[in-house]
Amino acid sequence: MIRRAKGRAGDIDLGKVFFLLVFASLGYLGWAFLPAYYSEFQMGQAVQESILDWRDRGSMVKAQDTLERRMEYHGVPDYVWPQDCEFYEQLSERHVDCYWVVEITYPLTQKTTELEFSVHKYLDRGDLLHDAEED
Repeated sequence: MIRRAKGRAGDIDLGKVFFLLVFASLGYLGWAFLPAYYSEFQMGQAVQESILDWRDRGSMVKAQDTLERRMEYHGVPDYVWPQDCEFYEQLSERHVDCYWVVEITYPLTQKTTELEFSVHKYLDRGDLLHDAEED
């Protein structure tokens, strides 16, 4: 005896279509936004290495040069410039504070949005590294 399948051939399972649309939407948004957030992570690495270089070598100018080289090494995109970072000393603490804005155009549309990013790390009086955004 041959049994018939529950649905007829050609029927569409709406649950699977909904799942596919949700998955495609998440992929679409990830494709648009994740590179900018990954760049923030990479910039954090470059800033950390430059401020530690400032601690070890004692020179702000050399630390600024290190930042530029480390940005290139970590693959930070061209829309983030070393000039977006400020090196300064305040109350015996050494700070590197970076801020930049990324304009993201949604794929297949003309809509844009701006995302603001910042990385701020400092060395306290005891030369311990801190992330100012987590304090």
